[in-house]
Amino acid sequence: MMRARIALIVCCLCGVGWLAGSTLQANPLKDRKRVITGQTVDLEPLFRWWTNRHGDRPLYAWAHVTGAVVATNAWGWTVEARLDRPPARAHGSAPEQASAGGQVKLALKHPPVSELEDFSQLTAQSKALSDQAQALSNAVKAAASRAREIGANTPRSRLRAAEVRQWQRAENQAKARLAALRPLLADCHAKLAAFPNSAKYILDCLALEMGQEVNGLPIYDYGVPVRGH
Repeated sequence: MMRARIALIVCCLCGVGWLAGSTLQANPLKDRKRVITGQTVDLEPLFRWWTNRHGDRPLYAWAHVTGAVVATNAWGWTVEARLDRPPARAHGSAPEQASAGGQVKLALKHPPVSELEDFSQLTAQSKALSDQAQALSNAVKAAASRAREIGANTPRSRLRAAEVRQWQRAENQAKARLAALRPLLADCHAKLAAFPNSAKYILDCLALEMGQEVNGLPIYDYGVPVRGH
């Protein structure tokens, strides 16, 4: 019985290493080269301007889109978005109508699906790490409590002393695993903090205003990233 209980605690110590990993961070300055309607576009001038905001903004038709994905379909995503466009474009002939909160619903072609997948994996890792940390913390407390209980309430004997040592070893193992896990959890939280919302995926990208509509929604195109850039 005692061995089974120790084994149950020790099993909480396994399965930490696979949770470590890297992910992309949400940032509008990504995928510098993209293909739009068969043409390759280099966003490097806009990326440079975005960094220092010096001079006139290039590539006026590319808007900064942030918002929640409310639907997915064959042509892309429907996004409840806030648009940040240059003043010269903001008063143009864009077909979308802003809500009272300054948001518009739009269709985004070729959305950054891989980023959403990365975010989903990261949130899953965060939950798994948090659950693991809680299980290890509980294991430390249970092992320490059991060692104290045996040491205080039973006659001294070689057998009892060995049992106490087993529980103490289980406690120390759990503490060591918990200490090793904490940096992974901190790293996971830091990566999630780089996104606009660490609890829910929020799109943060540059997309081209196409001047077209689908199902009454204005179309923006993220483009197809040119890999290796």
